[in-house]
Amino acid sequence: MLSAGLIAVLLGAEAGFEVAVQRVEDRVDIRAGAERVVLTLVSPRGIGAATVRRRGARWPKTVTLRLQLRGLEWLTVAAGKVTLGVSVSSSAPEAVRLFSSETGKPQKETVERGSCYWTQVRVLDPNGKPASGLPGAGGWFEVQLPAALLKDNPESVAIRWIDFYRN
Repeated sequence: MLSAGLIAVLLGAEAGFEVAVQRVEDRVDIRAGAERVVLTLVSPRGIGAATVRRRGARWPKTVTLRLQLRGLEWLTVAAGKVTLGVSVSSSAPEAVRLFSSETGKPQKETVERGSCYWTQVRVLDPNGKPASGLPGAGGWFEVQLPAALLKDNPESVAIRWIDFYRN
């Protein structure tokens, strides 16, 4: 019997990607086209990590993450020398914060609209329609990775997420 992590690797390989997940119950579903890939992360426990490695010469023009989580207290995507951080407040008013940092620099910088690392974070219901507040059961967060994050064409990206902080 194959573990969920291995299944993700096999499915990803068919789409031109290799995926390794930290927890066996997590998975990354991949829908790839010529210029676009959608990586759907499913994490029953809400805390996890995955590494996605491209098998082709370049990343597709558009890389979108869909996180099927109840909340998104913290998401990091490390690609080469840059890490993008995303945080969506779980209490009203819901606020989205973006951060970036470069390898070797301890300070995170807030990403403002107009920055090459800025991106929209969408909250969608189970039907793919915009949701108010958090996505609820069957919904997801959607983040299109900024092109600047992948401009140096890193071999892989490391993704870490937490739905809600726990005491």
